[in-house]
Amino acid sequence: MELKILFINFETEEVRDCNQYLKDNLKMKIDCQISSIEEYERKMLSTVPELVFIEIDLKSNQLPLHEITGKIKAYSESIGIVWVAGGLDQAGAAFDMEINDYIVRPFEQGRLLKPIFRLLKKKAESLPEIVSVWETDRFVVLRPEQIVYCYTTDRKTAIKTKDGEYSSMDTLTSFKQRLEKYRFFRTHKSFLVNQNYIKEVIPWFNHTYNLVMHFYEHDEVPVSRTYLKEFKQRMGIE
Repeated sequence: MELKILFINFETEEVRDCNQYLKDNLKMKIDCQISSIEEYERKMLSTVPELVFIEIDLKSNQLPLHEITGKIKAYSESIGIVWVAGGLDQAGAAFDMEINDYIVRPFEQGRLLKPIFRLLKKKAESLPEIVSVWETDRFVVLRPEQIVYCYTTDRKTAIKTKDGEYSSMDTLTSFKQRLEKYRFFRTHKSFLVNQNYIKEVIPWFNHTYNLVMHFYEHDEVPVSRTYLKEFKQRMGIE
């Protein structure tokens, strides 16, 4: 993962220290650029930053703070903006302009890193989840929307997809933890299903159900009594 950061109106040494810390501790590629007030627009075009820090000199009227911030937001709403100042004088304006963060000097280095860590977390969470399974002599990469359901068999997890069947040594529990945010849920201790592919719900013995799944209409996917309450809630069954 690569991170691009632009510092406007900052001292070189402070940016260098921050950059070095990120490279040493995160072991990732960091593109930290420093810009003067006069050249920030050119840097914006060449760097296309994901996060911009703007140093505010409250004793000077030379920094067109609102103009710079407005231009950055107009360039892309996805760019994070942080104001760094020697006081709280501009805190109200920061709130009005919906700035991502406002840092007051003096501060420890860790405070400057907080908005960076938040951005990294956001980027990591936005990455699409994948499941890699071994097939003969290579790994096959699957995305959640390809998977119809999974079940345990012979100490492995069988994965049935729209395009074929695979197996993995990962447990069904690990699949649930990775996939539940994509509407996967357990219907049985040995079965994990993608709710989007449930085609029919068939009443079965002892008030349980069997499921008919798209692409695998002849398979029997059980709903056990243990998971019955959650299943009914998800499916809107009274």
